[in-house]
Amino acid sequence: MTEPLFHAIEPPFVEKIASEAKLSDNADTWAQEVSDELMKQHPYLGTYDVLPVMTETDGDRGFGLGYFQVSSQSAQPPLGPGTKAMRAAQGVKVVKIPIVIREGHLLPLDVFIDSEAKSYPLNQTRLRAALYRWQMFDRLKPTVGDARIAEHLYPPASQSRANQVLTMSEPFSKLSAQKPEYVMEAIAPTVLEGDISRLTNQIEKDAELRRALVHNEACLPLLTFISGLEPTTAHDVAKVAAARIRPDVLQVERQEERYLLKTADSQMFTPQITEADRPSMVELAGEDVVREADRLGAVTISTDPVVRTSLEDEEASPIEQFGEYRVKRTDGQEMLGWVFPVVLDYDGTALPFTIFTNGSESAIQDSIVGSLVGKSANIIRGKPQGYGFFYRVTANGNVIAFQPSEIKGRSVDEKGPLFLVHTLLNQVVRIRLMPNIKQIVVLAKDEDAEEMEVGLPADIRWAPLGTTSTKLVDNAEDFVKQASLNRRHNTVQIISDGQTWSFRGGSGVTKLAHRWREGLTGGDAMFVACALGMSPPLARQTLIKAAQQDAAEVAGCRELHFPEERLAVVRKEAAALFEHLPPKPLLLKEAAALEDVSTVDRVLSVGFINPENVQVFVDYLPEFDKTVSRLAELLLATRVGLQDVPENSVKSAMERLEEVVEGLKKLVFRKLEA
Repeated sequence: MTEPLFHAIEPPFVEKIASEAKLSDNADTWAQEVSDELMKQHPYLGTYDVLPVMTETDGDRGFGLGYFQVSSQSAQPPLGPGTKAMRAAQGVKVVKIPIVIREGHLLPLDVFIDSEAKSYPLNQTRLRAALYRWQMFDRLKPTVGDARIAEHLYPPASQSRANQVLTMSEPFSKLSAQKPEYVMEAIAPTVLEGDISRLTNQIEKDAELRRALVHNEACLPLLTFISGLEPTTAHDVAKVAAARIRPDVLQVERQEERYLLKTADSQMFTPQITEADRPSMVELAGEDVVREADRLGAVTISTDPVVRTSLEDEEASPIEQFGEYRVKRTDGQEMLGWVFPVVLDYDGTALPFTIFTNGSESAIQDSIVGSLVGKSANIIRGKPQGYGFFYRVTANGNVIAFQPSEIKGRSVDEKGPLFLVHTLLNQVVRIRLMPNIKQIVVLAKDEDAEEMEVGLPADIRWAPLGTTSTKLVDNAEDFVKQASLNRRHNTVQIISDGQTWSFRGGSGVTKLAHRWREGLTGGDAMFVACALGMSPPLARQTLIKAAQQDAAEVAGCRELHFPEERLAVVRKEAAALFEHLPPKPLLLKEAAALEDVSTVDRVLSVGFINPENVQVFVDYLPEFDKTVSRLAELLLATRVGLQDVPENSVKSAMERLEEVVEGLKKLVFRKLEA
């Protein structure tokens, strides 16, 4: 007696699978019957060539195996000698939809296997992506990895920092955390109290579910981790966000055998204070900084000073780094706007010109002279339309612009967002946004037709060039002679009794907490002054002047922003995007049946998605995509003999996770339009 191939495993807390179709008793007609059922379940397959192949049938046992072979109708070369080679040359792709018949019932047709033997949920979007052929539009093979393509979008960072007291070797390298392996760990600071209560209540009211979770070695560690989390408040979220921003000012102070590290960012001013011993402080701030603190007692460093003391200090010179600048038209009129000195062609080639834009006026020329106002976090951004250019803010703060273009059309297909543009150099380019890359990828190129298709990172933005083109001053001497901008903008007053210092006026100063505004010690006053954009020498000079004369004024200070105002804006934007995601599922029953920790992590984490952490889920899209594929593969295994995992649990987990993944992919495109 043979062992049966299938075993029914149905824990009481899992519902019965739907979508099974009863077949006739005649196995000879099964091929036609399963074809009819496929079109009933997935009518869009009528536009494809679908061929049923039954590899094994047994009418007496009601058992059958096989697959549908699916390819695009336009992708079918004529049959005959050399067909296989022709299909390969033309890039014809074929996917297979498994057919499993059990006890006379056709199991759901909800999974397919692509040409790379990866399994995915069967839906129109996934299928179109799997059958997409670049050869339909271009004659040349993709040049992914071509040595001529720019390896990365990150140009080397400048090793010099203006007005710094000392030279540092990556003093901030330890301040940003690495991407955690598990999503639950990454979103831990943003898990909401209501979601934890929902999980706890569901476990407490279902004893059988509780037993299954406790005895599952893949679930128990994650549930223990979740139970130990502190509920999140808006203030906590703001503090976490502030801690992840590269600071504008850093201060190390020695207190006997201990050290204090203070950091802050002007765009989200929430000073972070860390106490540590010397070895730990060296890890955080660098050996040279700690050595200077040993010598002086305290050292303050400004990473981006913006305050100038005279016209000569405007540092009007050919612009070589991205930022917001004061520039001057050749007719003498000054303007504020963003300057992009690093411009790439769509094949990664550096172009010999610089772009200026403020949204209404623009200039594209070999060189632009200007005076730095600041590296504002609020970089110009518009909806991709008309004439402008794409740009990208890299992880290390650099900004890369792409060749100015006019958008002629846009669409979304199986591969994601797609733009058709005509460039400044008269090229026709199809730009595909790809969330899993950090560099330019040339997908196809036709030299004769001057057409190409490229992949760019999905987090690129669009800057409009406006309707007016102008000519800007490109000579530093002319710029300084003509400088006439009101230097009293954003003036801060510092008053002192000779022992303490207080700050008045200036945009954002009045919102400073009393702790950082009134009666400050010399060290804290230096810290705030540098956060306002003063270089350490200027800050020290100004504090001495205030102590001697009771008060001192500094014009052109940086505007301070605070977590509450930034958080309000971010929450509003995130909430609007969050509306496009499906309701967050709590997949406890599904997780209880899974045995892989990383899969359980993805399945459980989607129950905790919210506006504060939705970007984290976007960052983990590649991992979620792999998990969906792994679940699809596992689902097939349960249908052909795997005994240890309930089929219906895997199916539910796969479908719910796929809904979230599709929502996140659409969200990436919507963010670009915002």
